[in-house]
Amino acid sequence: MIQERGLDQFYSLREGTQPPVPTAVFERRNFHWLDVLCGESKGSLTIEVQGLACVACVWLIKRIFEGFEGAREISVDLIQGTAELHVDTRSFPAVSFAKTLQQLGYSIGPKSTSAQAPPTRELAKRMGICGALALNGMLFSMPAYCGLPAAEPFAPFFAKGAFFCATASMLFGASYFVRRAIRALRMGLVHMELPIALGLVAAFGGSIYSWYSGDRRTVYFDFVSIFTFLMLVGRWVHQNALQKNRHRLLQRPLVVSTPSKGDFFQVPSGGVIPVRSALLSREVLLGMAWINGEPQSRSRYVGQSVPSGAINLSDSAVELEALESWGDSLLSKLVMPPVAKPETEAAVQRFILVYLLVVITVAGASFAGWLLAGYGLQPALQVCISVLVVSCPCASGVALPLVSEIATSRMRAKGVFVREPGLWLRLLKVRRIVFDKTGTLTADHLRLRSRGELDGLDQKSMTALRTLVNRSMHPAATSLREALGMAAAAVETPADRFTERVGFGIEWVESASCVWRLGRASWAFNESLDSQALDSAETVFSCNARRLASFEFEENLRSDAIEEVGALKRSGLDVQILSGDDPKRVFRVASALHLPESSAQGGLTPEDKADWLRAHGASTDTLMLGDGGNDSLAFTEALSSGTPAVDRGVLEQRSDFYYLGRGLSGIRSLLRMAQFKARVSRWILGFTTVYNAFAIALAIFGHMHPLLAAVLMPLSSLATIAIVAVAFNKGTDGPQTVT
Repeated sequence: MIQERGLDQFYSLREGTQPPVPTAVFERRNFHWLDVLCGESKGSLTIEVQGLACVACVWLIKRIFEGFEGAREISVDLIQGTAELHVDTRSFPAVSFAKTLQQLGYSIGPKSTSAQAPPTRELAKRMGICGALALNGMLFSMPAYCGLPAAEPFAPFFAKGAFFCATASMLFGASYFVRRAIRALRMGLVHMELPIALGLVAAFGGSIYSWYSGDRRTVYFDFVSIFTFLMLVGRWVHQNALQKNRHRLLQRPLVVSTPSKGDFFQVPSGGVIPVRSALLSREVLLGMAWINGEPQSRSRYVGQSVPSGAINLSDSAVELEALESWGDSLLSKLVMPPVAKPETEAAVQRFILVYLLVVITVAGASFAGWLLAGYGLQPALQVCISVLVVSCPCASGVALPLVSEIATSRMRAKGVFVREPGLWLRLLKVRRIVFDKTGTLTADHLRLRSRGELDGLDQKSMTALRTLVNRSMHPAATSLREALGMAAAAVETPADRFTERVGFGIEWVESASCVWRLGRASWAFNESLDSQALDSAETVFSCNARRLASFEFEENLRSDAIEEVGALKRSGLDVQILSGDDPKRVFRVASALHLPESSAQGGLTPEDKADWLRAHGASTDTLMLGDGGNDSLAFTEALSSGTPAVDRGVLEQRSDFYYLGRGLSGIRSLLRMAQFKARVSRWILGFTTVYNAFAIALAIFGHMHPLLAAVLMPLSSLATIAIVAVAFNKGTDGPQTVT
């Protein structure tokens, strides 16, 4: 498509390796909401875009937009994952624009009304203000460092300028760390913000005391400004990488309505049925893979019960009566917001606590030692404040977030997107990996077993088949769309000539003498819809009851599943399969992966999966991988979780990471990256320990003063940044491509 439209420049603009286009490009999506939104917006509307990777994506979407009639102007925000459109509503084909973006691998949705300002925006404002204050604070402090006597007329002005910059830095920047440290302590947690806040408060408070007492040896106003700025930079770097990954996902609601028992409601084509309901309007085809792991669809007829969480695969909306309230439904339990996992592990909290106790003990002992030695209060206070100032985790506060940012970016280039900051520490504890089957170990839809008869069709029959499958959401139609390629997505079927007969197949009346059908064999060959038709599972393509081709579909493993599962087992990990699908199909998949039957279980409900994980202590050592709503409860029980699903708005918001592509290699790369990141972090902490010991020794013996502290602090940060750069340039972290 890119080549045909003359948009080859996309390849020269893109940055690095990008994940392949997902199979969602072949799914039939309902974009009529965009027509409604476009009409209501009076020509100006904002939508969310999923799949933006770099500036090449922005360029491509702009060029596509400009090719449509009625398109006036578009502004794409790569960071926020949004696009603002200005169009002529009378002529702009909004649905065609959305379908074209889908074919190129981008998904769109309405802009979330509940979206909050990203945390990096607040940090960026604080960082900008404190950066300016740090520069000015250094300028105001420079005359004193260069020997300006305190008796000179301008000396008080410079001192007051440095005091003002430090005070403003405390108000605009340090308050961020102080508030977070206090909040963590109230929750019984010890966060990295605590030593940062302690050092800043000690430096600022001690500087004010020394300034008013006339002793400039412990006036650290410039240190306060510089240190605050560097710590904000570290936090911004850390959060920015995660924000990029989170903004790649659409913030769309899973269900349109949350009915009460007895309510009458409608679910559009492709929508999720929120509660167990009675079908009122017409027969319906339901997708069950997302809710119970079954790859095949199910049919329901008027009066029958429809389960909560099933997907309406029919070509139009269905009317239902709620048999239960939203709060009692299975789906409401699955989409309930998860309990937030702490960013800081218990071991890290103990390290921070021990670090603080050692620093405070050394500072107190130094103060007492100098006081008892007869040097007086002022020198003893200077030594105490110097110890607290130089022991601030400046080097690690910048370098460790940088390590996380680089690791997150490296994984993003491989199609693995980290969402939660605590994932890296949790991955180090993983000893067991639990896979869902359908859509996780296997592809997310059935595959055409053989292309022989498809390729043998003449041009007219091929066009008719494309016309049929383009209007259907049936899994077989999705598989044929992928087999037919992009041309199938470009065909529009007249709605009045298309009929979907649930349980039998789809029909297109091209003319009175030409009727095309795709479905069960006995129905495709005759007009009757009797019970015998339901006994045949063969999918037949016919014209006027004359057989043209037969198709068989199968559930196939992901491209590298056998290799990757084998590698995970060889690395010492326990691999398990938990699925809601039929046990026989689960055992067949386990056998193909060379796993014993004892490592595979089928026919499990969402509660069964969660119970199994709870019984096996999954919260301490298990990585759970799944793609369906029936995995949601299990995600809560696992130590960490990941998903290949990024189009339903449930698991991707609950998981620690998500991954794209058609393989599983990203999982092993992620585990290796966690080990490599931990090794680099240990090098940084080792350097920081040596630096702190040296700096604290200088402070204890009275050789530390503001100028030396102002020099050592950025030098230590630069040294740790150099360690990170060398490590990631020379280190190995797994394959550089995505399967």
